[in-house]
Amino acid sequence: LVTLDKPLGLVLAPDPITGQIVVQNIIEGSPAAECEMIQIGDVVKMCSAVFGEDMWQAIDIRRIRWAINNRTSKVKLVLERARRPAGVPTWYSKGQVGRASSDRD
Repeated sequence: LVTLDKPLGLVLAPDPITGQIVVQNIIEGSPAAECEMIQIGDVVKMCSAVFGEDMWQAIDIRRIRWAINNRTSKVKLVLERARRPAGVPTWYSKGQVGRASSDRD
């Protein structure tokens, strides 16, 4: 569990194969980078609801983005370290920071 100030400094994207929401990029100098607990490829399992202490399952990227954008206080994320082979798959950004692609190699 990590608790981050806004803006988080994370680029999230759905994995085109599994549908899981994953960390695609971490913005340098952001709260996400400074906490030093998040890695590219981590899977978002839960996110703070828009208000209160409730946590939402991370099953829909639109709902998670909406919750993060509309929350007025810190955002809590439950992350799971992805079990992937070394390296980041090319669909994450095709070598371009901050860009997601649904293309598969």
